[in-house]
Amino acid sequence: MRADGTYLVTGGWGALGRITATLLARAGARHLVLLGRRAPNPVPAWIEELRAHDVEVVLREADVADDAAVGAVVREIAETLPPLRGVVHSAGTTDDAPLENLDRDRFDAVFAAKVRGAWHLHRHTRTLPLDFFVLFSSVASVLGSAGQANYVLANAYLDALATARRHEGLPALSLNWGPFDEAGIAVRGATTERLARAGLHGISESEGARALARALSADATQLALAKVDWQRYAAATVTTQPRTLLADFDPRFSATATEEPGTAEIERLACADPDAAEAALVRLLLRETAMLLDLEQADRRELEDDFAHARFDTLGLDSLMSVRLRNRLLRELSVAPPDRMLVDGSTVADVARDLSRRLAVRQLVAAPDGDEATGEVEVVRL
Repeated sequence: MRADGTYLVTGGWGALGRITATLLARAGARHLVLLGRRAPNPVPAWIEELRAHDVEVVLREADVADDAAVGAVVREIAETLPPLRGVVHSAGTTDDAPLENLDRDRFDAVFAAKVRGAWHLHRHTRTLPLDFFVLFSSVASVLGSAGQANYVLANAYLDALATARRHEGLPALSLNWGPFDEAGIAVRGATTERLARAGLHGISESEGARALARALSADATQLALAKVDWQRYAAATVTTQPRTLLADFDPRFSATATEEPGTAEIERLACADPDAAEAALVRLLLRETAMLLDLEQADRRELEDDFAHARFDTLGLDSLMSVRLRNRLLRELSVAPPDRMLVDGSTVADVARDLSRRLAVRQLVAAPDGDEATGEVEVVRL
């Protein structure tokens, strides 16, 4: 960092702002402008500590979603402080819900800080000789995150903006952060435990600072920084569709890694070979149940032997897990068993048979007139 330059950090007195500002100061920055919607009162001890070490820390209240407010801050820096040399945009928020419940207002709420804030910063600094322009994105826009369509899209915008700036010859880096242990949005949303069960572990503040220091010196447009147990993540999230971006981390993400039939193949088997379809569905139900119960491999193998004959109400799934299982089946197969089948003593084989029949019916209904592939025998069987 340049001692004769100024560095602007949005979300400046939040947890990620604190990590960023402290790192910049330790790296030699002597003029920091921390931006947020409401100034902290009292001033946090860490800011006072920076000031005690001869770092000028200016706190400014401004909504980054307000174009005029961002412009005023950039002009104030130009008039009263050393030249602006770096920008870190760490402001953001979430408003999670299933896609069907996300209306325009809930998208706008998440877009305000991340999308509009990033654009306003870009627009008001694009002619300045910046050394860096860093956008704090999320690993959610790389891996996906159910229930966070607005948040995923907002972060994907940051990734795209970084690419656009680099094409214009401007500095830009989008950092797709994973969850932090004791900081950031995941903590506020109490989701760290759920993410850890799926293989996404929290980053400590010291780890985050080290990663940020390395990232700032890298010649990259986009970097994902996350602590991932890929085996657990693959077991929790792998689907019948390949995910080539992740294939190098775990072979189960590759197109040829699994011998399990995909959704389209199971649907075809539901008419052509119902027994094979039901067997494939039992294996799929085992995978999903083991993930929900957070079973180790040894426990999963023990469950596997008599799984088809096990009753769902004896497997240890609580009511919330049953709802999640049904939702996962609906997402993967576009069909799901009735709610009662997961709690009324039905066996896994019963549920697999019900799913197979639903898939067969869907294929028959969707088949074009004159399609000989389904055959009248299968209609009679149903």
